Amino acid sequence: MALALLLIINTPSIKLFTGPTSVVNVVAILALVVRGGRRYLDSQWSLSVRDSIVIGLLGLSSVLMVLPGYLGFGGAVRTAPLDIMSLLFILVVVTVILGTVTADDVVWYSVLQVGWAVVVSLGYLLEVYSLGALPDSFHYNTVVLPIALALCSVIAYLIHPQSSFSRRSLAAIGVSSVVMLMTVVSLHSRGIYIGVIGATVLGVGLILWQSSRDVAISALKRAFAAIVFALVVVGVLISQGVMSTIILDRMASLVYNFENAERIDLYTTAVNMVVENPLGNGLGAYAQTTGAVYPHNMILQAAVAGGIVAALLFASAIILLCVGYLQDISTELSERTLAIGMITAYLLFIFSISYSITHTYILFAALCSATKMNREVAISPRKRAQRLTTSWKHRL
Repeated sequence: MALALLLIINTPSIKLFTGPTSVVNVVAILALVVRGGRRYLDSQWSLSVRDSIVIGLLGLSSVLMVLPGYLGFGGAVRTAPLDIMSLLFILVVVTVILGTVTADDVVWYSVLQVGWAVVVSLGYLLEVYSLGALPDSFHYNTVVLPIALALCSVIAYLIHPQSSFSRRSLAAIGVSSVVMLMTVVSLHSRGIYIGVIGATVLGVGLILWQSSRDVAISALKRAFAAIVFALVVVGVLISQGVMSTIILDRMASLVYNFENAERIDLYTTAVNMVVENPLGNGLGAYAQTTGAVYPHNMILQAAVAGGIVAALLFASAIILLCVGYLQDISTELSERTLAIGMITAYLLFIFSISYSITHTYILFAALCSATKMNREVAISPRKRAQRLTTSWKHRL
């Protein structure tokens, strides 16, 4: 199941090596469904009331996003079959993960995520793939996303007060981090810096919430050291001319060109479309109306497609999952729980400023996994009886 999670969350970056093919999506969903199906047949399936409500909310919001185009509300646009399949993809991912994923699956996923991020970084640095040779849908964010998730996982383990590392482990973390940062600095993305630092601040905040004063101070020191290490590496790479200075220009634009940012225009257009047609315009309406593919915010895109009600349902599903995670960590905040929480926080941020709602299966895969960290899948009565019998045999 950990491998299935890796495939689902990293589908866009896998296509950097395979090319723009839907086969990757098919393999990812088949891996998840087959593994989840086996657990279901073994009666290792558990959905809470909250889980069922989340699935229902997402299902209703998906219907509302598609419905306007077929009912013809105010000239709404019909949703493309591929987009409908993407919405179904999201529902399948949410249902299977909420029903079958365990904490061990998520732990192994976080380890595999770091390994995959290093592969993506080396592929870029060694020019195994070229963004210029791929369609426009493949850009710097496609490369940056797996790296950002890996950095969130690494930082979570580094700042957690209970974590301890051997020298070999620290060396491996240091080398892999440098490789990933070398890739990040040479790309246009500024969101990764804001997102990863923001996720780190959130992680420290969760530790402060859960821990004593001394433990919290230890976490702050570790977080500060991790951020300083990253900034020093980035600074050295730029000063030595190893990497480009483009990131400095991109970060500076946040100050001197923020009010003229193109993204603000995208948001404004989306809001105007919602005001003009609060019942929804269909999932493909934004692209047809503006020429831009999507408004770079999943809630706004839900509102444009399915109206205000669809956006509220979609947002409610996300809020319920976040509340579930916070309730779970109120009893225990382990390194692995913190790692998936920071990964999810980064994805929530990035889907608020980039990516289409049809790609939110990535976000929901992480978000649903986060809510499963402190819950175990239910054991069937037959398997429970078998375990009890085995236990008594050992005692005798």
